[in-house]
Amino acid sequence: LAVTPAGEFWMTTSRGELRRFREGENGATVEAATFDTGLRDVCEIEGLAYLASEESLILACKRNHARGMRDTISLYAWRDGAGMATPWRRLPEAELTQAAGIEHFRPSSLDIDTRTGRIILLSARDGALAELDADRELSVRALGPQHVQAEGAAVLADGALAIADEGGDGRALLSIYSRTAQ
Repeated sequence: LAVTPAGEFWMTTSRGELRRFREGENGATVEAATFDTGLRDVCEIEGLAYLASEESLILACKRNHARGMRDTISLYAWRDGAGMATPWRRLPEAELTQAAGIEHFRPSSLDIDTRTGRIILLSARDGALAELDADRELSVRALGPQHVQAEGAAVLADGALAIADEGGDGRALLSIYSRTAQ
């Protein structure tokens, strides 16, 4: 889910189909417009964020379909009315896994800090967090054992980071990490 400053809500499917809608009254049904990003045969989508500086939606691929891209973390940009999504950022998976000391990094969530421009990528598999700052400097670390299946990340208004773990055993977890010194 991504929300634009204009109040548009966006959702994506794992096949890259986008839906745009506006908030409705409590209990109301709202109309949704559907868009194709062209990523259906490229990758499985598992992250969506709005990048205000480029007026684009950024989509994170959990798994690339092309054999030669399977070891790459791929992010795509899509602009309303522009048709197909285009490559935006690519990172070698090995760079992330080595830095975090994990076996695999498969994006499960994506968010962009509107104050700093930093990109937050979460990986549920092997539990890791990657941050890419505005200068494209990368920081990656493994998550603690309390994060069994981290599937959602959001930067809150005060800069704190919220991480949501699925409740596979019936007990979901929401962790809030306050922003430390800038």
